[in-house]
Amino acid sequence: MRVTRFHLSSRLRLIALICVMGLAGIVMAADDDTLTSPAASDVGENAYPHGITTMQLTGVNLKDAQTAISLWMTSIEYDRRGSEGKFYHTYQEIYQALLDRKVDTVTIHALEYVALPDRSIVEPYAVQVRGEAAEMSYVLLASVKNGVSSLANLKGKRMLIETGIAGMAGAVWLDVILKRENLPEAEQFLGRIELAQKSSETILPVFFGQMDACVVSRTSYNVMNELNPQIGKRLTILAESKPLLEGLTGFSRLADIPDDQRKTTIDATMNLGDTPEGRQIMTLFRVNKIEAWNDNYLNNLKELAREYEQSTGKKIDYWLWKGYAINDSPSKIKLSAMQ
Repeated sequence: MRVTRFHLSSRLRLIALICVMGLAGIVMAADDDTLTSPAASDVGENAYPHGITTMQLTGVNLKDAQTAISLWMTSIEYDRRGSEGKFYHTYQEIYQALLDRKVDTVTIHALEYVALPDRSIVEPYAVQVRGEAAEMSYVLLASVKNGVSSLANLKGKRMLIETGIAGMAGAVWLDVILKRENLPEAEQFLGRIELAQKSSETILPVFFGQMDACVVSRTSYNVMNELNPQIGKRLTILAESKPLLEGLTGFSRLADIPDDQRKTTIDATMNLGDTPEGRQIMTLFRVNKIEAWNDNYLNNLKELAREYEQSTGKKIDYWLWKGYAINDSPSKIKLSAMQ
């Protein structure tokens, strides 16, 4: 069984994410190399550090990231007193940074948030809306031509799972629906699993018969089907998940953040669409709007996490670590070697 990682290196992608997260400057660490934005040297004791997990920026080239940050700093004065941020590789690293009071705000994948040992130290305040709502469902698509008309037919078949900003929630859901049918988990049941960054790289191989099935977001499927209605005719939806939250941004409850800085941070995040530049970026990356946090956003994901842990006997971070390992590895690796 092999996993393929598709790279997406784009300056505009990172600029959009920085806009959505409300960041000003980033200090990015990767392996032994550290890239710092030009404004980072001006950050002093009054800086407000922002932590981000790298799952939010999978596939972004570090040099492209540095250039994008410079462009962002040139175009917008976010905080005259300065602010900085750092990317953390895993949810455990960012959790430790919160405990050590090294970050005041964080942006993490919702699955990572659920996996935190103590979620109470983060106070969420914003979410991104890419489809019709802040939560998005996943669909399991299959090629009937390749003999897949039920979950049981997936035995030994080739599967693609869309990751990208959606992280590994689709993989967690796939394991859960297999266990509901008293079938083995995906790694033991399927012949091959590949992960893809783009919806086109996930759906089209199934459409052309190169792969047997795939898991993608409902939004990705709808967009691809609008572009090519033949996709909906050749592929069938075997299952669809409940809507699941992608990611969130929040304050550290351990940090002493002045009220004016909290307001500035929230305003910069919530009002991204008020400028032509912001609207253009949101359109390009299908971010419709930014919404205020609602505790109900996590209900379905927490329910999925409980069912996953009960049915598989594994912790919810199992697939997170798969994703982290894939980010560090060559483009193809064997899942069995990662267990």
